[in-house]
Amino acid sequence: MTIRVALNLKQIQPNLLRVLAMLSLLCVVIRVGAQQAQFTTVDVRLRTGETLRGQLVAANEKEIVVQVGKDRVAKPLTDLMQLMFGGEGAKPNVAPDAPQTHVRLLDGTNLVAQQINIREKILECRLFTGQAMSVPLDKVHWVLMTAHDAKTRAELEQVLAKKFAQDVILVLSRDQQAINAFSGVILGTDEKGTRLNFRLEEDVVPIDMSRLRGMVFARRVEAKPNDTIRVVDRFGNIWLAKVIAWQKDRLQLETTYGLKTDLEWNQLLTVDFSQGRLVYLSDLEPLRVEEKPLLADVWHYRRDRNLSGGPISIGQRLYQKGLTLHSRTVLEYNVEGYREFRCLLGMEDSVNGPAKALVRIEGDGRELFHAVVSTGDKPREISLGIENVVRLRLIVDYGDDLDLGDHVAFAEARILK
Repeated sequence: MTIRVALNLKQIQPNLLRVLAMLSLLCVVIRVGAQQAQFTTVDVRLRTGETLRGQLVAANEKEIVVQVGKDRVAKPLTDLMQLMFGGEGAKPNVAPDAPQTHVRLLDGTNLVAQQINIREKILECRLFTGQAMSVPLDKVHWVLMTAHDAKTRAELEQVLAKKFAQDVILVLSRDQQAINAFSGVILGTDEKGTRLNFRLEEDVVPIDMSRLRGMVFARRVEAKPNDTIRVVDRFGNIWLAKVIAWQKDRLQLETTYGLKTDLEWNQLLTVDFSQGRLVYLSDLEPLRVEEKPLLADVWHYRRDRNLSGGPISIGQRLYQKGLTLHSRTVLEYNVEGYREFRCLLGMEDSVNGPAKALVRIEGDGRELFHAVVSTGDKPREISLGIENVVRLRLIVDYGDDLDLGDHVAFAEARILK
């Protein structure tokens, strides 16, 4: 019996060793997997216009480190314009139709709350992150309850489009069929927070909070400081941060009004450093617009779209930002204080037939760039120094084919400090 047991152990021993070896290997795989899981896919947009895609390995107050293929690339924060987390498939954590309240502060910070309470002069928010925020009412620009409802959003947009001397409240009618706007003075709530005291002409009217759909405060919106960092998280919050601090796996921030939060890397959508450092021309109002076609009908210049209303495409690549001009069109912009103009120039892909246009770029009347752009040309990457330029002029003029099909795109047209 003893001999039989010994023989069985000898037979089992090799199998046992193999099992132990497999378990050991599995532990290593799990450790490596856990270490890699903390890395987050990120697109790094640089001042040069180049975009790096890889895994975010580390970040601190001086630089970020990204694993791009087999290489680890370190970039100083001063070279960054934007970090986009999660790749193209990144989605918010809050469904668009989920009941929610949006709170816009005067500094541009936007909070998405699942619950709010107004206690006299304080607005209390419970965010979808689970964090509680207390904001003084005198720092609030507007509040939109049931922000997921298209009708409520449309009513708010109508109010914001007008100039108003007094506060405005949006109240659901008693039959729940309409949203009515009233002008007056918002005084705050009662002690229980169930009714909003609202001065309407000479009377103070208590408004049932369950019927309140929005509040707009008659306050001047503050200019955003140029050194703020715009952080968007997956819960829909937009933070205008004056201070950020990178930790091992999270970002800590403080807004211009002293609101503080920390977000794990996988809770971030974008971190935008371009405030005051980069401006797209499509986000500016031109000082001068001249549109004089020769034979074709007037094609008004378009921002962030091609002249037919579709996305800008040159070289079979789509661009979200840019300008599209038809000949002859002249656009002039104030670029004082900026040092560089950059864009990708080409004939828009929607042009089917032959087309040829003359493109000039001028700074204070001095020619900075001159080229003929034709159908089938490869897109040209343009970089021009404009350090002492006050007025930048983009000109698309007639070519040899008159103005037929002259749809010229200035993709990613931007000025940088």
